[in-house]
Amino acid sequence: MEKVIVNPNDLPREAFSFEQLMIEWEWYADKMGRNGLMLMYSLMGMTIPVLKGVHIHLELPNEGSRLSFSEQQADLANHLRRKLKNYDLEIKINVNEEIQLVKKVFDTKDKFEHFVNVNPTMELLKEVFDLEFK
Repeated sequence: MEKVIVNPNDLPREAFSFEQLMIEWEWYADKMGRNGLMLMYSLMGMTIPVLKGVHIHLELPNEGSRLSFSEQQADLANHLRRKLKNYDLEIKINVNEEIQLVKKVFDTKDKFEHFVNVNPTMELLKEVFDLEFK
């Protein structure tokens, strides 16, 4: 089997919009949630990324969050590069311990909606068995 060598200069570098970035960002975050990687799902939803050229700037509240995000950062960057067709894209993380995060209390309805997003057959089970959640 012959090894294929790709010249980095031959990779696409198409322009993309913030809206296109957010579509892919949210898709990837949802994928993390569906795959049980709830910490990454949470971190991606914690703050809105800022797009400056081909650099995606993200502020996280502490070093622990940065380390957790970094575990998936390469896969996320590769996904975004492929989908947005721009291999110059980079993700830069800044730790800002003064970030005020919005905390949300999840009630039973929120939890059920999350499970339906992960597995739509949950809705069918609820209807078939006439389940109510307290």
